[in-house]
Parts: sequence; C-alpha cells; structure tokens
Amino acid sequence: MEEILGLATKVSYSGAFSRKDLVTVLRDSIEGFGYSITEKDVSEDKSKLKFTWSCSKNYDDYTKANIDIKFEAKKKGEEGEVSIEFKSKLYTDYKNKWEKGPFYKILKEIYDSTFYKPTLDRFKKKLAEEVTSVVDDVKSFLNMYRLK
Repeated sequence: MEEILGLATKVSYSGAFSRKDLVTVLRDSIEGFGYSITEKDVSEDKSKLKFTWSCSKNYDDYTKANIDIKFEAKKKGEEGEVSIEFKSKLYTDYKNKWEKGPFYKILKEIYDSTFYKPTLDRFKKKLAEEVTSVVDDVKSFLNMYRLK
C-alpha cells in the first residue's frame, strides 16, 4: 500500500458557537461525500470536547481516500474556542494485491507511473475539493455566528 499525502489545513475560531451544531455540520458534510467515520480518542466534559475522526472512502478497487480530523473545542457559556485540523491522504493498492512479490511490485510501479497516473491525478484533485468543501461548510457555519 502506498500513501500519498493530500491537503492539510486547519480551522480556528474564537467566539460564540454551538458545539453540538458544529459537530453535526462537520458530520453531515463528511458523510455527504460518502465517507464512513471511525471515531477515536473521544473525551468530553462540560467545557471541553476532543475527538479524532478517521474518515475513509474507496474511490475504486485500487485507491482509497482518507481524511483525518482532529477536533478540539473549549467553551464557557456561549463563548469558546474551536480548532479543527484536517489531513488527507490517498492510498493506492490498499488491499495489498500487488505486494505479493518483487515482480508484482515492479509491475505496480509501471502501472502507477504510466497507465494509472491520470486517474490518480483526478483522485488527488477530487480529494482536495472534498476537503476544501468540508472546510468551507465549517467556516460558513462559524461565520454565521459572527454575523449574529
């Protein structure tokens, strides 16, 4: 399996917001693109919420997209701070079908660099657009609170 790094970005906000509604917007946006979400490292109390999501989606039988999201929110009353980090990656041969021996690895390199390159470039662009759209949804939600 080969890992190809994609877009990495961060959203930070300080001010009034609804933590529950923000998580709902984030989840709906991710799931809207067909990603499945695996929740990890969740800690929550009255004033803090921290979690990590690993969101994955198969583009085809050979390529898989992954978006790791690290969410941290601190809140007192209506005011608070939130930080959301997004890191995206593409994985080729995620089922390890081409890892059976040196001959297959050479064939995989040839396949990736010649025949599959246009498809992989398209998937890189698609992943960047999906991450950008999710970030824009989060920013739009948070800007709504600034305008109130």
